[in-house]
Amino acid sequence: MTGGFLMAVITAVVVIVVAAPEYATPAAGGMTAAGSASPSPSSSTSLAEAAAPEPTSPPPSKLRGYRWPVRGGTVADFYDWDRAGLFALGRRAIHAGLVITWFEGAQVKAAHKGTVRAAGRDWLHHVGFEDPMDGFYQQLERKGRKREIPLGIVIDDGNGYHSVYTNLKNLRVKVGDRVKAGAVIGEMTVAEKRYYMRYQLVRMDGEPMRVSNRGRKAGYPDYAREHIDPLAVLRIDANRMPGIKKQPPTDPPRLSDY
Repeated sequence: MTGGFLMAVITAVVVIVVAAPEYATPAAGGMTAAGSASPSPSSSTSLAEAAAPEPTSPPPSKLRGYRWPVRGGTVADFYDWDRAGLFALGRRAIHAGLVITWFEGAQVKAAHKGTVRAAGRDWLHHVGFEDPMDGFYQQLERKGRKREIPLGIVIDDGNGYHSVYTNLKNLRVKVGDRVKAGAVIGEMTVAEKRYYMRYQLVRMDGEPMRVSNRGRKAGYPDYAREHIDPLAVLRIDANRMPGIKKQPPTDPPRLSDY
């Protein structure tokens, strides 16, 4: 497995005010424990098989208070089909987030107020995988490859969702900090020969999302909580959003209806 693919599957896990019309249909019922805590199913029952109550978090169409995490630059990739993606719907892999490109050192800001749960390379512990990620990190540590995991920040938005910001440098926050929407939390860095950051939104009590075959071969658990299309909460016509390299998909590959 190359460093480039590891970067792709790690950062492919992993959003800003009124939902666009095509994203605003009613929410479907989910599975799993309520709230924003990470799931902890029994060892004999996978996340997908576990019987759990309906989500208590609001559907994406009801979320408010989100803003673009980068002002300026370009949205280079949307939540869409991608054969190198970490997650899968049916037999096809998807890219479950937004990629925004600009320049090295561009400020990255909190998309929503909340509490910092991770700030560094351990952010995979806080994005809803069904099993602990300790073994995955230990394997990378033994191979001397832990630094291939990009620096990232996970913020508990206080509404049942976690915002995930990766491919950063000069992190401006630490675990436990409370931040306001728009607060500078880090800076964009260079990765895969370009300057960019990724933003992902995880519904921590949402339906289980299957990890792609390539992701499982790389050591990821079989399932994680649902990663939501960020455009469900970010306005594509906002005044201070990045430019668009290509138009967003008209029919994004969603696990559930919003």
